[in-house]
Formats: sequence, structure tokens, C-alpha cells
Amino acid sequence: MIENFTIRSFLGSAVSATFGQIENWPHEWGQGAEGFGDRYASAFGESLARGTFEFGMEVTLHEDPRYFPSDERAFGPRMSNVIKQIFVCKKDSGEASFAYSRVISAFAAGELTNTWQPRSTRSFGEGVERGFISLGADGALNLAQEFLRFTRPRPLRSHQ
Repeated sequence: MIENFTIRSFLGSAVSATFGQIENWPHEWGQGAEGFGDRYASAFGESLARGTFEFGMEVTLHEDPRYFPSDERAFGPRMSNVIKQIFVCKKDSGEASFAYSRVISAFAAGELTNTWQPRSTRSFGEGVERGFISLGADGALNLAQEFLRFTRPRPLRSHQ
């Protein structure tokens, strides 16, 4: 579960907390360091929950969560690849499949987050919104990996 403690989860939580701080959302958490800390902890908790759900489902369903950049050069097909891979993954066999673990984990973590949110932000609709935001963040990461080579994970090296 080391995937839950990556630069992506720490930075993503900070970005989420920063937007919440700017918008003062949820307002019950207030401003200042304490409000930012609550927002950061909530975002990191959601990230941790999603990573746990996603990993368990990927293993069970034999899904490969990696992003595969397009071989195309033109912008349109590359953007299509970015969007497609939010919802489509490769199975361990190499065939394409709906990305059940990615999509379900986004909404499951969004709803689980309701358990620690203030009353004003813990409705079913808020959980669904958090799920869509999470999938949007996946799209942003796909976009970076498609067009900025340095954001792609490095291949594992064999120890021969």
C-alpha cells in the first residue's frame, strides 16, 4: 500500500486543501492553520481510502492501473487517449476493459468521506461530487503524463 504515500497523494491533498481554504469550504472548518489542517487531513483521508479501495479491486479484477501514453503525434488523438484512460484500463492479459476499480473507488471514497465531513457537506450528492472531482484529477494526471514526459513513472529496473 505504499502507493498511498506518494508525492501525488501528499501534493494532491495540499492542492485540494488550498482550494478549500480559498473558498472557505466547508465553512465550519474556518480559516487559518487549523482550517487548512482539517481540509488537508480530509483530502489525505479520502486519498488513502481511494487508494485502498482501488488497490484491492485492481488485484481482484486483474486491472493494470498504469497510464499508457499514445503513440500518436497529433493533439486530438492524444487528448482522446487522456480522456479514454479515465474510464478504460488494461487487464493483466493486455485486453482493454472498463476501469471498474478506478471509477468505483472514486465514488466509494467520496461517500466514505461523508463520515467525517461537517453536516453541510456530507450528503450523498456531495460524495458523488467528490467522486467526479477525483476522476477529474485522474484526467489531469493523465494529461500531464501524456504531454510532459518527465511526469511518467520510471520503468522498474531488474536486478540481474
